[in-house]
Amino acid sequence: ARDTALNPKVARHWPHGHRFVPSPDGCNDNLLVMLHGRGDSPAPFAALAGRLRLPCTAALVLAGPIAVPFTAGRRLSGV
Repeated sequence: ARDTALNPKVARHWPHGHRFVPSPDGCNDNLLVMLHGRGDSPAPFAALAGRLRLPCTAALVLAGPIAVPFTAGRRLSGV
């Protein structure tokens, strides 16, 4: 797995979970921050970021801070 120094910093300051998707060319000069909608999860957005294959752009998908009841652990991003 290609990890960067950003991953532990995000984990420390955002304990709700996240997905980091490095740039496909290894040049992480830009950062695309993605927030999922109500009741969703970061996984499909991380997959989308990987499929976009933006040059020199890593993606950070933050998990929502509030779990939505009856949604198998999915979370709410906007409060």
